[in-house]
Order: sequence, then C-alpha cells, then structure tokens
Amino acid sequence: MRVVCAVTFVIFWLVCLHSLQAASAPDLLDGYLASGDLRAAGELLDRLAADPKVPLEVARAIGAACVRRGQPGLAARYLVRVAARNPQPLLLADLASAQFLAGEFAGSAATLDAMARNGRLAPALVSLRGLAALQLGRRAEAVRHFRNALAADPEEGTANFHLGTLAADAGELRDAIRHFEVAARTYRDRYAARYNLALALYRAGRWQDGVNVLEKISPDPAAAGEVENLLAQGYDKLDRVREAVEAYQKAIRLDPKNPAYVFDLAVMALRRRTYDLAEVVLESGVLSFPQDRNLALALGGTHQLRGQMEKAQQLFQRLASAHAKDPLICVYLGNSYFEAGRFEDAVAAFTRGIDLDPENSVLYYQAAVSLVKLGRETDPRVRRFLGKALELDPKLAQACYQLAKIDSESNPARARELLARALRLDPELSEAHFLLSRLCRQAGDARCAQAALRRYEALRARERDRLERDRVKGILFTLEKR
Repeated sequence: MRVVCAVTFVIFWLVCLHSLQAASAPDLLDGYLASGDLRAAGELLDRLAADPKVPLEVARAIGAACVRRGQPGLAARYLVRVAARNPQPLLLADLASAQFLAGEFAGSAATLDAMARNGRLAPALVSLRGLAALQLGRRAEAVRHFRNALAADPEEGTANFHLGTLAADAGELRDAIRHFEVAARTYRDRYAARYNLALALYRAGRWQDGVNVLEKISPDPAAAGEVENLLAQGYDKLDRVREAVEAYQKAIRLDPKNPAYVFDLAVMALRRRTYDLAEVVLESGVLSFPQDRNLALALGGTHQLRGQMEKAQQLFQRLASAHAKDPLICVYLGNSYFEAGRFEDAVAAFTRGIDLDPENSVLYYQAAVSLVKLGRETDPRVRRFLGKALELDPKLAQACYQLAKIDSESNPARARELLARALRLDPELSEAHFLLSRLCRQAGDARCAQAALRRYEALRARERDRLERDRVKGILFTLEKR
C-alpha cells in the first residue's frame, strides 16, 4: 500500500512539474524572441509542438507571443502542428489569423474554409476570410464574405471598414459613408475608420460633416499632422480661411519634415489669389526642402502670377538643368516664355517637353498656340499638334477653337462644327462665341450672329476675372496632378 501511494505521489508530482513547465513556456519563448534568438525560439517551439500534453490555453498563449513579437510565421508553423493533433475551433482561428499576418493568404483561406465545413464561422472570422480573398485579388469573393459577415452581425467592424473602402474606390460614396459610419464605432482602428469617413464625406461635398468628424478625432501624435492638414482643406472649402491657415500651420509644426503640408497651404493661397502669402510660404518651403520639385514649381508659378516673369524663368531654367528629363518643368518654362511674349523660346520648351512626354496633351496644345502667335499658322506642325492634343484629351475645348480659327477662312462649315464642339465643352469660351458670330454673319445667319455676339459681350464684361482665374487654374491643375 505504501508503494502504491509513493508511485501515485511521484506521478502526481511529475504531472504538476510538467504543467508548471508548460505554463512557463510562453514567458520563456517571449524572452528568446525579445532577445532576437530565433534559433532557440524555434527549437523550443518544436519541442512544444511535439508535446501532446500542452494545455489549450498555453498553446494559444505561445502562438500569441510569436505574433506579439512580430513573428506570425513562427506562430503559424507551431499552430498548424498543434491544430492537426487537436483541431479545436479556437486553435484553428488562431492559426488562420497567424497565417494571414504572415502573408500566407491562401493558407488562411483554406483553414477558414475547413472550419466552415464543420460549423458556422463567427462574423469576425467570416470577415477574415474576406480579407484573405481581397489579398488574393478576388474582389467579388471578398465582398460576398464581408456581406455575409454583416448579415450575421451588422455592426461587425472589419467588414464595414473594408466594404466602405471598396465602395469609396468605386465612387459609391453613399455606401462608403454608411459603412464607415458603423466602422467608426466598431472597427478596431477607430482612427482609420473616422479618417476614411471624413475623406468620403469630403468627396461627397459634405465638407461640414467631414470637418465635424475630424474635429472629434484624437489621433496618435504621428498622425496629428495629417488630421490638421485634412481639417484645413475642409475649413478652406467652408470659407473659414483663418481657421484653414491656422490648421495648415499647425500641421507644418507637428510634422515639419513633410513638404506636402507646405504645398497645400501655398495652393490654397494661390487659389484664393493671395499671392503674397503663397510667395512667403513657398520661399520658406523651398529653403527647407531644396530638392522638392513641386514646391519650386509652385514658387515659380507664383512669381509668374505676380508678373515677375524673369524671376520665374530663372527658377524654371535652374530646375530644367537639375531635372533635364522632367517634362512638367518644360510646361512651366514654356508657359513663362509664352506670357512674356518669347514665343520662339516657348516653342523650343514645349517641343522639348513633347520629346520627353509624347502623351501630354498640354504640351502639344501650347506648342501649337506658340507657333500661331509667331504667325506660322501654315506650319504643318500646328494642325498636327492640335490634332494630337485632341486625340489625347477629347475635352480640350481650346484646341477645337484653335482648329476652328485655322479653318475659318478655307472651310467655314468645318469651323462652325469645331466651334459647336468647343462650346459644348466650355460654354464660357468667349473667343469662340466671337468667332461664331463672325462666321454666322458671313453665312447670312443674323439670328445666330446676334446671339453669339451678345453672349460674347456678356462674357467679356467679366473677362479680366476669368482670365486671371484661368491662369491660376492652369498652374493649380498641373501642380495638383503631381
């Protein structure tokens, strides 16, 4: 009897010792991973994976330690062996998550599909299945899984966030906003959900709603600058100019190494034709970021808008020397020559740009107009350049007008067709109305001539403002498309 008791005690003691050793395994593993000793960590994981007596909660803690230390691949390698022996749903869910984090998207999908064959997945796991499909490039399949997750739980955060993202990408802003509003309450990354909600609201023209969302965000310090920058854009659209400037300045202070915030403040100043503010901001920005081409282009454009053509050209010439294969610089240099009446130099700059970027409609159009200004309407390049500009940008109303001018004497019927097309694209193109009035008068169509002339005179009454607006718009278009 004493012998039996002694043996029982020894067995009990060994079991307790094993349990204590297993329970301490996650801490031991964490120490190896923290020190970067992946070899020792791998050997420990192999021993633990071979031990069928490791409790479920300890096995899960071991996988979690790997993920927490940035080693999801080790977690997946361990959990796949443990789950093969003990296919508990919790272990399989951990395995699918580790596989996804390790970039093993097909493996994660296969694990979840196997689980689904044995029972209904929890909504969060259905969303994970959707994420795996999304990473594998299967958008329709991902959407189906996300919608299935919402059918089970309309508040599921991951599904709402990614359906919102997909809807925003497709331009379906109403659906995007609806999903982001739920995700802002339930998604694990509330900041990302609210930030994307604000972006969707902005795109929908709901500037005040977007601002309301952003004003309530409490981002991490690293993201505070981008929130202030986005807030500034909303304030600008709402004509809260002082608040916009203050928000841009705060963004710059919070993240002084980001030139985009300097650029956005300058663009707002240019759009509002506050050229002195734009110049101050950009001169400071160019000093802080001497390698940033966009800031330099914006500064040169500001000089040009202020009538400082020589200063603008000198800056663009320096940029052209530093970035010899940059076609956008050719656009700016050519435009500055054009405004200064240096049309030969403008043609040279624009044709150089065409060589660098033969798919840029602006370069072809500006080269053609520069040749016309030189009195070379019969130069075969004019018609060829304008035709190419329209081929690349069928909505370029000015190119239609220029072709109409060329055809107005030799082929007035064709010219009227081109003018009709130009005015469909831009009904406020005053010079097109004037040319149409002349052609109608020559054709004996008095009613057409009078209507076109009245429209021309109405537009001319605000021509100066339009021309200045168009100058700014031209600079902003190319800069904002950077």
